[in-house]
Amino acid sequence: QKLTEEKQQKLMSLNNELATLESRQERAKAEALRWEGLVTKIKATSADKNLELIQIKSSCWNIYQQICKRKGAPIDVDKYDIENQLVHIKSTIIELKRIAKLAKKRAIKETKDRNQNKK
Repeated sequence: QKLTEEKQQKLMSLNNELATLESRQERAKAEALRWEGLVTKIKATSADKNLELIQIKSSCWNIYQQICKRKGAPIDVDKYDIENQLVHIKSTIIELKRIAKLAKKRAIKETKDRNQNKK
């Protein structure tokens, strides 16, 4: 009878251990699912950002080519040299702003001159 009680105690102990392990397994599965969801979300975001980057690079290249064409300048910057394309684009924008500012000043001056000549 003592042996039977010891075996029952051992069996109960093993059952408790099994229940604990099963509980840990369920928590681990839930945690794994959570991480898998995060990884999936990160991959999707990464793919979106990569597509956006490709589109931006393509847009820079197109703008750079258009600027060169309108200026009658050769395309000296490599298609994959985005940094120098952006430098060229920036300098062109600054140049166009200066031209627009000068044109505005001239237009104002001409308007004033016309108004003074009418008097």
